[in-house]
Amino acid sequence: MTLQDVANYIRSILDEPSQTILTDNDFLYYARQSLWKVYDLITQTGFPYYLTKTEISVSKGTNEYSLPSDFGKIDDVIFEDYHLVQANQYTTMEGTPEYYVVTENSILLFPIPDEDGTLTVYYHKKPTPPAQLSDTINIPELAERLFILDMLIQCATKGGYDTSPWLQQYLIEERNFKGQLMRDGSLIRVQKRGF
Repeated sequence: MTLQDVANYIRSILDEPSQTILTDNDFLYYARQSLWKVYDLITQTGFPYYLTKTEISVSKGTNEYSLPSDFGKIDDVIFEDYHLVQANQYTTMEGTPEYYVVTENSILLFPIPDEDGTLTVYYHKKPTPPAQLSDTINIPELAERLFILDMLIQCATKGGYDTSPWLQQYLIEERNFKGQLMRDGSLIRVQKRGF
């Protein structure tokens, strides 16, 4: 599904074939907003659509490591065979890492590693927002309806339309979407991660 497909569909529903009210830039802006909203729903439920991993070589005495440029949200962090817990405090002690803190583009391990090892970071990649209308929207097929409804509500709001019917439809769809992801996500997550 391209953003142009979504724009054409929304323009037909709102009877707005010209670009008088809704410009291409509006659609690009609303698409970014809707994409992040769907991304948050997907990652909150643990559905592994954007899930990937990176392995980082850990050196004794060094506790800060860069995260990949496509890093979005942490799913799990493992040092050797130990699952680390997210923390909000720092320590200068040395030992086997038990905690981690994520900054904007790096991960810090605590206690500071007293041995070399491998850190495996499972994370949800950031989706790439469309740069032009011909771009494909990077979301799972099962989220397309939610994405379109969210964009429709934003566009209708700008056009001065009553959004209550679409908002009600969106809320029902969101509830069904979360339920579907919770049911299907666990099995797919296990398959994708290889547990």
